[in-house]
Amino acid sequence: MSGSQKLLGKHVLVIGGTSGIGRGVALAAIRDAAHVTVVGSSQATADKAVNYIKSEFPEAKVSGYSCDLDVESLEVDLEALFDKIDPVDHIVTTAANSHPHPTSIQTITVQYLRLANRKLQAMVILAKVASRRLPASRYSSLTFTSGSIADQPQPGCSVLAYIAQGMLGFVRGLALDMKPVRVNLVKPGYVLGTGLWSQIPEEQKSNLRDTLANKNPTASEGLVEDVSEAYIYLMKDGNCTGEVVSTRSGQHLV
Repeated sequence: MSGSQKLLGKHVLVIGGTSGIGRGVALAAIRDAAHVTVVGSSQATADKAVNYIKSEFPEAKVSGYSCDLDVESLEVDLEALFDKIDPVDHIVTTAANSHPHPTSIQTITVQYLRLANRKLQAMVILAKVASRRLPASRYSSLTFTSGSIADQPQPGCSVLAYIAQGMLGFVRGLALDMKPVRVNLVKPGYVLGTGLWSQIPEEQKSNLRDTLANKNPTASEGLVEDVSEAYIYLMKDGNCTGEVVSTRSGQHLV
């Protein structure tokens, strides 16, 4: 089968697929003739995403569901989700979940650390359910999302770097635990057009966008439509597992 047909008729589940990079992955997968299910934090956001996708691809086979990523009920909620949908070939998660905000090491609290750990715990639970639900084949995959903060820490982001680096080790170990299903990780750089940046004032984002345009070798921040292609590649390459794909505008070079 040619590379352009590898997702033809495949079912791609995108957790966090209602906005930002996740929605970009959903659109890219549909462009490659996949059947897509997007999952958001509420049914309203899922329905909105489905309507948007259908406005771009009227013939798309796409559905949307909500799933609470709270770790206490996540396993039960995910199993209920999988019971509602067709068998899945690929799972992508871009969901921010309970992602802590940057903070000084002096102000970190026990509650803050619990929030950070819940991010990793949710991914472990997702992997547990995925190991039961994905076909045992190298043509199936599970793709996680981390961030360039793992390699390029910033002031106030030591705990965020801890989460990001933890994901790297987890994915590599999981690639052995879930074989022959492939498990990989995407590390985006700055992608300002996503929900993670929605709380940042527009003026501040505009200034950062100008800085990135002047500094990055690509003369740009990361764009959703470009970054989403990394996930498509990892779904298609049956020889790729335990790997990290960085898509970060060359920011590591400067």
